[in-house]
Amino acid sequence: MKKITKDWFDSAESDLMLIRQIMYDENLTHLASFHAQQAVEKSFKAVIEEYDLGNIKSHSLENLYNKISDKLKQDIVLETLSAQRSPLNAHLYAQRSSLR
Repeated sequence: MKKITKDWFDSAESDLMLIRQIMYDENLTHLASFHAQQAVEKSFKAVIEEYDLGNIKSHSLENLYNKISDKLKQDIVLETLSAQRSPLNAHLYAQRSSLR
């Protein structure tokens, strides 16, 4: 795994750690939602960087997903995602499996 890929995944994991700390505080729901979006965005950008899939200067999850969708259809990306043990990656794996 490239260093930049790991950096993106580490940053996404930091967002998930924050979510775990604030998710039960109803006054912070909006922040938990924001950091959830950030974790997904950073995970998508990690995959884009790992496979040199182009520009990552987007915040649109749809646009980023479209860049990686072909890689998600390949088992090789699961190795990258499983290298990072997090609820987000488990969720992405479950979503991918249910689409088959």
